[in-house]
Amino acid sequence: PICEVMFLQRYFNGIGSYLRAEILYRLDIDPYLSARSVLENLTTKSCDHHPDILKMCHIISWEVIRLNIPYESYDGVNKCDTDHGVFKAWLQCYNVKGMGNSVDGWGNTMWHSFMYGKGRHSRHAVDIPSKVDGDRMLDGVKP
Repeated sequence: PICEVMFLQRYFNGIGSYLRAEILYRLDIDPYLSARSVLENLTTKSCDHHPDILKMCHIISWEVIRLNIPYESYDGVNKCDTDHGVFKAWLQCYNVKGMGNSVDGWGNTMWHSFMYGKGRHSRHAVDIPSKVDGDRMLDGVKP
């Protein structure tokens, strides 16, 4: 599935749990579609109005950078509540109330639109966000 391929750092360098959830959600891509079906139709004519998955990786990453949150805010020790609030307000899918979640093949929680989790993948839609599973190290980089 595309949600698992996005954790392979040799293909999607720097994309981790929250970025993959936001990218797939904003493109309205079922995270459990085969990577081949998502990637085989890529063209060089992607634009900002109708971005493909690779362009969206760039767009979403830059959105986070433009939030201008100091790196120290992410370390869990020196987290600033104001900075965290800005980040939480930016999120549309990852650990957001009302979103569905499931466990991918790596054992990580995959946040997604509830309509994509029905059947064998879904845990449930959450009214109160549950604790996100720990991230797994891939190619020496924590997603």
